[in-house]
Amino acid sequence: MKVFVLGSCRLHRPMEEIAATGRCSHYDGGSRAYLHSVGEAVQRLRWMRGELTIPDGMAPYVFSTERVPRLSANAQKEQAKADFLLVEIASEKELICDGIYLQLNYLHRHLLSPLGEGGKLWWKEMLQKRSISADTAQKVIASEQFAEAGFGEADARILRNARCELADENALRQGLIELRQLWGKPMAAVSHVGLPLQDGRVLQSREAFIARVKKIGGELGIPVFEPRGVIEAVGRTRALERQGADLDHYDPGFEQMYGWYLLNRVIKPNVSTIPDLAA
Repeated sequence: MKVFVLGSCRLHRPMEEIAATGRCSHYDGGSRAYLHSVGEAVQRLRWMRGELTIPDGMAPYVFSTERVPRLSANAQKEQAKADFLLVEIASEKELICDGIYLQLNYLHRHLLSPLGEGGKLWWKEMLQKRSISADTAQKVIASEQFAEAGFGEADARILRNARCELADENALRQGLIELRQLWGKPMAAVSHVGLPLQDGRVLQSREAFIARVKKIGGELGIPVFEPRGVIEAVGRTRALERQGADLDHYDPGFEQMYGWYLLNRVIKPNVSTIPDLAA
C-alpha cells in the first residue's frame, strides 16, 4: 500500500515508522512541510501539480524554508503512484495573505515570535477581528524588532494584509470536495485529538470543529478518523508527550503503534484483527 500523507508530525511520523517495517510506503511529494487545514492541503496538492505558484517571500510561512522548494518531477510521480491519501484536518483557523494559505506554527516561529510584544499584539488583534488595522500593522512594521530581524516587504505585506478565516461547514465542504476532486482516489481525513486538558477543561472550539469535520466527511463519503479512542485505549500518559499533557505531540513510543492502527483501521479497514493497544 502506497500512502500519500499531507499533515503534521502527528501523521508523518507514525506513517514513517510503519513504512520502515515494510508494511507500506510513505509518500510526501518531496515536501515534509507540515500543514493542519483543508485550505493548506488543497494548496499543497495544487502546488505539487504545478498549478499554483507560491512566492519565495511566503516560503518561510508555508514551507519553513528561505525559498520555495524546487518542485521535482518526483512529486507528481508519487501522487500518481500512491493508492491512498491520508490528510490531517485539525485546524479551523486559516490565515491567508494574497491568496496563499500560511502555516500558523511557521508564522509564529519565523515572524511573530521574533517581533516580541509587537507579534503578540498583532496575533491578539487577528484573533479578535480576523484582520489587522492599518495602525497596528504600521506600529509593528516600524518597531526595532522588525528592523533587527531583517524582515522585508513580503513580511510587511503579511502584517498588513493577512486575514483569518474560520472553516465553517460551507468552507469545509467546499475544501473537502476540491481535495477529493484533485486527488481522485481513496482518501481519509484525520482530525485533531478530542481530549480534555489534564485539568479536565474541555476545548470547546476544538471539539466543535472535530464534530464538524466528521459531519461533512460523512456527508461526502470521506472517512474521518478521530484519534481519541486509540489514545484512551493506550492511556494518555503513554501516548502523549509530557506524560499526557501535550495534546499536540505523540510520544515516540506510541508512534509506530499508532501508525499500525492507521494502516489497518483507517487505510485498510477490513483487517480482521487489531493490536492490543493496552498491552
